[in-house]
Amino acid sequence: MQKDSAPLDIPHLASAIMRHVAQLVSNAHAVTQITTDSKSAGSMIQHVVQARIASAIYPTASLMNHSCKPNIINSFYKDKLVIRTIEDV
Repeated sequence: MQKDSAPLDIPHLASAIMRHVAQLVSNAHAVTQITTDSKSAGSMIQHVVQARIASAIYPTASLMNHSCKPNIINSFYKDKLVIRTIEDV
């Protein structure tokens, strides 16, 4: 015999989902990888592409860039987040 499950609390669930979406928008950083296309025959030019492979939340990095005029840029070196300032801080 199957037990009755508790009723689903839709407002609470919706609130939790909305909070996580808002956190992602404000705090997520794109994890990217630089790739190059193979050169065409006889050409010295390579096409470089920065491909987004994931999103991640880095709370400390997020604290550094909460400004209307951002002063840092993020990039990745292998599996490490690299943060560089673009002006004096």
